[in-house]
Parts: sequence; structure tokens; C-alpha cells
Amino acid sequence: MAQAELIRGNTATIDYTAGGAVAAGEVIVQGDLIGVAHEAAVSGDKISLLVDGVFKVAKITSGGGDSGAFIAGEAVWWDDSANTVTDAAASLKLFGITTEAAVAGDTTVTVLMQQFGSAASGSQS
Repeated sequence: MAQAELIRGNTATIDYTAGGAVAAGEVIVQGDLIGVAHEAAVSGDKISLLVDGVFKVAKITSGGGDSGAFIAGEAVWWDDSANTVTDAAASLKLFGITTEAAVAGDTTVTVLMQQFGSAASGSQS
């Protein structure tokens, strides 16, 4: 499965020039901005990143101080090294707010993407 898969929404996109190979559905972090690659790319390709919508996202199943269980309406943060969302913010980037609950053993959770939040700043717009 891709790291994130769009399941609903009239999505906004931004242009992105790939710095290396990118898979469709890969989550791309640029500063405080998070996007999901709409298509695959090789280095130098210009592609679209989806920057809003409801996504099925890979999630942590347990560990790292996180039980892996999520409730609906919970903020989740993108862990770029694990390629999953977690509710343990640390210095990670806000991915969004869960729209459904997920138990520890689930490998994905449904999330409404939110922009401009980070655990360091504690803000979101």
C-alpha cells in the first residue's frame, strides 16, 4: 500500500519538483508543508502534490510510546523516518485529524489532512 491514499475530497494541489524517485501516494514533507504525491516521478520531474482531502494513511501499530490505537477526532503527526502517522507528536509535522477510530493492530487510519501545524510550534491553521 502507498503511504497515503486519497479516499475523499476536492483536493488542492501544488507543484513539486522531485529531488529523487517518488512513488504515487508517497508523503512528501517540505518544511511545515505536507503533501501526497499524486503520481510517481523520477528526479527532476514536476508532479502534483495533494495538500488537502481525506486519506487512508499508514499508521504505527504500537511502540515508541504510542499504543497504536486512535480515536476519531485525534490529531496525528507524520513520522518521516517510519513512514507512518502517530499520536506521539515529538518534533513531527501535523498530518491531520482522524475521522474514524483505529485499533492498535490496524495498519491504516482515515485522516482529514490539515496544514501548517507542527509539534514544535503547537499551532495549526
